[in-house]
Amino acid sequence: MKKKFGMLLILLLTFPVLVFSQRPAAASASATEAVKDAIGSDIKKYTAYSYPTNNFGVGTSCKGQWLPRGIMICDMATCFGLTAVSQNSQAWKNVNGYAFFGQGGPLTLNDTLNQQYGVGVLLSKILGVLNINMGMERKQTKSVKLTIDSAVLRFLNFEKYKQFALSGTNSLLKDSYLAKELVVATSDFVLMDYSIEISPVDSFGINLITKLNEAIKDNTNPQKMQDSIGVGIRRERNGTFSLKSSKPVVFAVFIRKQKQIGLQDEGKKDFSDWEPVEFINGVITRDE
Repeated sequence: MKKKFGMLLILLLTFPVLVFSQRPAAASASATEAVKDAIGSDIKKYTAYSYPTNNFGVGTSCKGQWLPRGIMICDMATCFGLTAVSQNSQAWKNVNGYAFFGQGGPLTLNDTLNQQYGVGVLLSKILGVLNINMGMERKQTKSVKLTIDSAVLRFLNFEKYKQFALSGTNSLLKDSYLAKELVVATSDFVLMDYSIEISPVDSFGINLITKLNEAIKDNTNPQKMQDSIGVGIRRERNGTFSLKSSKPVVFAVFIRKQKQIGLQDEGKKDFSDWEPVEFINGVITRDE
């Protein structure tokens, strides 16, 4: 795995909303592609979620087509028992033994990605939850530094997945496997945690720090505030603010579908014969 994949940053906002759309908003689409380009060929053909959550990663299985047009058969968290384990545990990272994984970290964004993705997308979402409006002040700011602390690249274990699919635990999964109708996330890229530092080095940083002070001055329960936005906010002694997330989110997935011809995975030990389902700028190009 290339070390530079650590330049990825994603925000988890704990809204009760689950979004499967592969069509990111125009404001974030170019930034997402820029991040993928910076990470390199490791995830070049992966599909990024427009609203990343802590579910729907490796092992997620649909019938016929990928969501939202297909039928959800098996989601990562429920099917593989991840709802009962800590999100930073070994079991969560290896999907209770159903996936191989490698972990890397920490690196900071370069100025271009910092501006495009960090400030324009990630920080904007945090400020939106806090009802802080910075208007056009964010353009070209140098006061925000984002650091990825760790990220994980995972690959689904073919033999264990096949055994699970044919076990009959999920009858629709078994039937779809035998009918060669499955579309599955066979790999994913997960941000485990990240941090943001805001310094008073320009007008954006100065004004934002003032508004963050106002947002937290009457807050007597910082843990409750962190749980509500998915990010911990702390005022440092040197006058800076630090924002830190330690909840994993699935940024991108690599999707494959079963071939409709040939033997049913006879003697196969991986997903190499399953056809990639490719997306370009959020549009499906091979899903029919």
